[in-house]
Amino acid sequence: MAMEAFFNHSSTTPRAIMRLFKYLEDRPSFSSPDAIIPTVDLELRLELIKDICEKYETANIETLHFTKLQLSALLIMPLDTLRLAKQMPSLISTWLPTDLYPRFMMQGKLLDSQAGSGGTSQVSASASVNSSASVHRNAREREKCLARDGRVCVFTKTAHPEVCHIIPFAVNAKQINIAFLKQLHGPSTGLMGSETANSLSQLAATAPGSSDKSWNMLCLHPLLHSFWGKCLFAIKCLGIIPSDNKHSIVRLQFHWMPRHNHKQNDLVKPPYKDAVEEMIQNLTDKQDTIPGFSVFKDSSARELETGETFDILLEKEDAEKMKVVLDVQWAVVRLSAFSGAAGDWELDDTPDGEGGAGGSAVAERVESWIEDLPSSTPH
Repeated sequence: MAMEAFFNHSSTTPRAIMRLFKYLEDRPSFSSPDAIIPTVDLELRLELIKDICEKYETANIETLHFTKLQLSALLIMPLDTLRLAKQMPSLISTWLPTDLYPRFMMQGKLLDSQAGSGGTSQVSASASVNSSASVHRNAREREKCLARDGRVCVFTKTAHPEVCHIIPFAVNAKQINIAFLKQLHGPSTGLMGSETANSLSQLAATAPGSSDKSWNMLCLHPLLHSFWGKCLFAIKCLGIIPSDNKHSIVRLQFHWMPRHNHKQNDLVKPPYKDAVEEMIQNLTDKQDTIPGFSVFKDSSARELETGETFDILLEKEDAEKMKVVLDVQWAVVRLSAFSGAAGDWELDDTPDGEGGAGGSAVAERVESWIEDLPSSTPH
């Protein structure tokens, strides 16, 4: 009935009919998506968290109080990391993130609150030398990304895309930002495991602009680019597939992220099972799309959906590097979305790469703070 009415209506043009057939004929690549928070091992995680708290409190004679951000990290981190925290509960205070972590990792921003925050590790005063000098974006690497992706959005195939950094350009645009990234090695280790955290340090914490490479870039529709820094969607790396002697395929999976109305710094009182179940329940029917916005694929006018997969062809070494930065952002975006951290900056539209919001005044305060810290101890 609806099809007949469509074909017979006076407003139906040949182009509209053609688009309808393209929609019906489209067969997007799809892989059943996993939940953004593991639920299969939820009971085991809750038991491990309980054991960690008991051992920590026995050793330190103080009670652990988790924020929703920290509890979310405990639900996301690798099980092996959680088991290690059970064996050595003192590690938990080093591994759990504070509110500065997701914002810096997603937008590379240094804020007033960061200037007065202690860290999980200390950085050397020498890191502040020339810390305000910012590198320029690498135009050659940007062009390399555009050529690789065919100058279209990797997800929608629309023309005139924007080049988006997977890990923000601002994360290491300045020495002061690199110093902060090194300071966040502990929370990165807890959230992603030591192998990924160490790889992140090697790729992004060595020199200004060290991750301003095509393997850390994707061509995105302008609307998706604006969504990326707000954690409204995530990209999961499903793996690397050999292509030929020189190239590999990185398989990406698109995920819309849920939104929450709670705050990342809200304290959660034990027992944690009820709080966790409530947080997970809030995910139901919210991991679909962004209310008020729709993103359509150019070829078929289909909406972009969670679970769709896409392939990127890169040189083998670059494929391995892209997997690292994708794994980092998959963890950070899920943490931000699940904990409510993303909502804390949803109205902030400062472009990526401006060196961290707040301007030179904030940079000076952070520099002063770094200078007051004792020398670092190696990880």
